[in-house]
Amino acid sequence: MQEIAPSEIQRKGLPKEKGTSRRDTADRRGIVALPRYERQAEHSADAILLLERLRQAARDGVYPSTAELQAESKYGLRPVNRLVDLRKGKYNRTRYDIERLDCGHGVCRWRLYEPNRPDYPKDRNQNVLPLDKRPPAPVAPEMKETIARVERDDFYEPADWYERATGKPRPKFAQEDLFLWERAR
Repeated sequence: MQEIAPSEIQRKGLPKEKGTSRRDTADRRGIVALPRYERQAEHSADAILLLERLRQAARDGVYPSTAELQAESKYGLRPVNRLVDLRKGKYNRTRYDIERLDCGHGVCRWRLYEPNRPDYPKDRNQNVLPLDKRPPAPVAPEMKETIARVERDDFYEPADWYERATGKPRPKFAQEDLFLWERAR
């Protein structure tokens, strides 16, 4: 008997008879299909290993790059996919705060924050509220008069820098006294 992977059964183009599967057709022809390769269970195990790797890196203060994670060959072919799944909370419904640090020249490093930063959602349904702002700083005594004038609505701030600096209106010149490029058109 010939052993063949399930994906090969579909690629070989075995005819599908009504009421049967391609796998049944392969069995009748003497082709034994190998058990279906279940990658999802391995994805979870890879993600747990990767999470432990990031925790150790956070303790050491050295953040691994994508190439380093791929070279270790412990976290699947594309560790970035496991990282994204950990961010989304796919494995244990906990969203991990994993930051991608772009280092230039196509190099990305990955950083895990534990506990999560205050503005990072812990689960899918959590709404993140903005952090409380600090109380306003005390007002300087020289600014109290300005604030009072603004509140009374009699505060005028001149638009011209000369008027703001000197407190006087800009002197007027006759058009003939100005250079050509300074004259009004």
